[in-house]
Amino acid sequence: VALLPKGFDPDEFVLANGLDAWKDLVDSQAITGAKHRAGLVLQDITPEAADIKRRDALEQSFQLAESFRGPNAAIDRQEVLELAGERTGYEADALVEVIEQRLKASERRQAETILETTTREALKNLKEGGDPFKIGERIKEALSMLQVREQDIPPSFSVDRLEQESMSLI
Repeated sequence: VALLPKGFDPDEFVLANGLDAWKDLVDSQAITGAKHRAGLVLQDITPEAADIKRRDALEQSFQLAESFRGPNAAIDRQEVLELAGERTGYEADALVEVIEQRLKASERRQAETILETTTREALKNLKEGGDPFKIGERIKEALSMLQVREQDIPPSFSVDRLEQESMSLI
């Protein structure tokens, strides 16, 4: 995301200022979509804002961080949480701890739902005279999906955590 001067879209900016000016603009101020979206959520928040406003902004930031998927999700979460820490005055490490707990709880709820649904369907199929071996195979597939989905969230980089872990090795 790059912020254009008022009244310009990218095409108009390039036509008016040239391609080199566009490249300079992007190089100087482009930010990731995750950071831009977090900035919108946190736009009026400062560490001096009322607690309730800061907490509401944090909740929105957590929801945003939880929505990321894919190979860059951890990096996007980190950007959101760092900006949330700066704008709210809360320590980034505390925010990381909260999001890790929330992600684990969400994964657990999803796993419980899959298990409940699979079990219910298996029992229903069994009562209807379904082949127990095929039913068992479907249960096995569902369980293997749970194992693939389960992932440990690596702790985010923190100098304090690194120092503590290093000191524990001495």
